[in-house]
Amino acid sequence: MAEAAGFTVEGNRRASEGLEVVREADGSFARIEDAVTEVAEQLAEMARRTEELSALSRETATAMNAIREVTEQTAAGARDVAARTEEQHAAAREMIAAAAMLSREAELLRAGIARFRIDG
Repeated sequence: MAEAAGFTVEGNRRASEGLEVVREADGSFARIEDAVTEVAEQLAEMARRTEELSALSRETATAMNAIREVTEQTAAGARDVAARTEEQHAAAREMIAAAAMLSREAELLRAGIARFRIDG
């Protein structure tokens, strides 16, 4: 019977040790679960921020396309203005040449008229 009592004491001791190991394992699993939850929350936050950055990138691309279109329109307008200015410059040169020719013609007419005398 003493031997049975010894087995009982030894069994109780081993059961206590096993229970302690189970409690430690339970604590470890709880810490692992907390760490997994924290990692999942961080991943969710990263996904949210990535989506925000993606949306911001799309907005930036849209704005850059609008700027490009305005720049192209401005360049086209500038080319049009330059062409019209050149046309006006050519027309002004023609008007100056015509005015110079008319001035010479007027001088010739004055000289021709001066030769005539009106007797009165």
